[in-house]
Amino acid sequence: MGCSRITQKLFFTVLEWAVLIATIVSIILITTSVISFVLIPPMGKTDMETVTTDIIRNGTQQVVNVINQHTSSHSKPVKSSFVLSNLPPVKFQGKRSTCWAFSTIFQLEYAYNKDLSNKYISLNEQAYAIDAVEACKADDYKGCPKKRFDYSTNTGYPQFLWRYSSLSNKVLPESICEYQTNKDNEWKCDGKEQAQKTNALKFDVKSIATFRTIEELKEAVKQGPVSLVLVLVQGQYIIQVDNKDNILGKIPGAEIKECPENSNLCVYIPSERITNDGEYIIPERANNRYGYHVVTIVGYNDNYITKDNTRGAFIIRDSTDDTLVYGSHSYQYLKGEHSEWDERTLCANVYNPLGWDSCVFMNPGPTGDSKVVKYDLKATCLNEKYIKENVLNTRKPTEFKCINSDFCDTTKRYFISSTSRSQHSSYLFTITFLEVNPNNTDEQKEITFTDFPLDSYNKFIQPIDSQIELIQTNTTFCGYRSLPYIVLDKISMAKTQDSYYGVQFNIEWDKQSYPNNGEFDYSQILKSIHEFPEYKGFLGPEPYQVRYED
Repeated sequence: MGCSRITQKLFFTVLEWAVLIATIVSIILITTSVISFVLIPPMGKTDMETVTTDIIRNGTQQVVNVINQHTSSHSKPVKSSFVLSNLPPVKFQGKRSTCWAFSTIFQLEYAYNKDLSNKYISLNEQAYAIDAVEACKADDYKGCPKKRFDYSTNTGYPQFLWRYSSLSNKVLPESICEYQTNKDNEWKCDGKEQAQKTNALKFDVKSIATFRTIEELKEAVKQGPVSLVLVLVQGQYIIQVDNKDNILGKIPGAEIKECPENSNLCVYIPSERITNDGEYIIPERANNRYGYHVVTIVGYNDNYITKDNTRGAFIIRDSTDDTLVYGSHSYQYLKGEHSEWDERTLCANVYNPLGWDSCVFMNPGPTGDSKVVKYDLKATCLNEKYIKENVLNTRKPTEFKCINSDFCDTTKRYFISSTSRSQHSSYLFTITFLEVNPNNTDEQKEITFTDFPLDSYNKFIQPIDSQIELIQTNTTFCGYRSLPYIVLDKISMAKTQDSYYGVQFNIEWDKQSYPNNGEFDYSQILKSIHEFPEYKGFLGPEPYQVRYED
């Protein structure tokens, strides 16, 4: 509740009490006067003043007590961020639509891990997806009517775990068979049937709960992970242009036509659903619905600043792989536990243009007259030893290659001169590159891409391979993304109020599921239990982690 609303409510509460107390005091005074004249000897002036003072003092104290009680009930601290503890590395679904299986399996894993000591189990998504769809078939497709026409492990729902109790002793350890990233092998899991005959893993889904608002989801995740079923809506950039030959029209999927508000020309560019910085977005306009996705909420950060310039986002485990366009982060960064520079030692996101650096202005400056400017790059951009050390230190690429001749020259070298956010939209950025002829480095010119969507740059220009190899880090802690509250609101506006919902299971694992608790062969379970990777944290911003001693 905002301060103004609290003040307003408190003000009217005091007024109401003041009127009530005044009325009571008046009644008591009148009653006292009647009694004094009828039943008891008359009071003196001093006695009457004493009685009146006591009444007013006691009434005032009651008002103060009510105010203090009201204020204290609204001054309890509210957690602005939260993340579940003991989160294992994220697993990815590859080129299949098995997000539902990955999210369900993680809820099972998280419940199992509560009774492990500083370790985690990795269960088998490949086997689970097969068994869940087969259970649906045995149910005559009542829980998944579309499977009757498209019998596949692609697409499904977390709710299968609740509907089909037959799954309670079929979930297998990861080590039984490998997850197949290609749809052609979706039914492949050698050894599955044999392993299930002697399977020690057994659980019971005690209950299922569904959450449909942001506040409900925030409360639910404090108890454990929540599978979020999310309608996917195609976002769209709408940018006014001067003519039909504008270079923005060359971006794949772009179309130049009349603007929605007037007869001017606009370019309509479809957006990706996830940015290079690992944030879900729906810019400008929510367009077509094209399916759904399941992610797992593991926390939230009310202070997260979104690309919409709004605050607040869920922290999600996302089984969608990192790509040239889709970036991801550690949950520690999304919660705000360390800096962006620190984060680049964990999740570099080399394809994020906001993480690209300029070496052009790391030198004394340009030479030449006011008409012809040439940058002296020999000490910086063209100095291989200097650049290698700089890239290793900052983990930011400084040189780029053109991969689409519609936008740039594939034979030239490119270095960033400047990057700025558009004044028209927080989603658009203007980047100026210095184009250099590799055969004659004095042959230079600047080329500017004005008001381009951030996720479009990788479609025509990317960091050079040698610098990507220098920057890439162990991605153990990556795979987490931000899902802004505003995006959920936009999805609801584009479709219906039921365009997203969270599902959480109350899962109880049988004791026999843990090693040495029955006459089972636990070797495969033990192979699938791992130590948590060590997160050392950061003493201070990079590169000041170690003190120099003389």
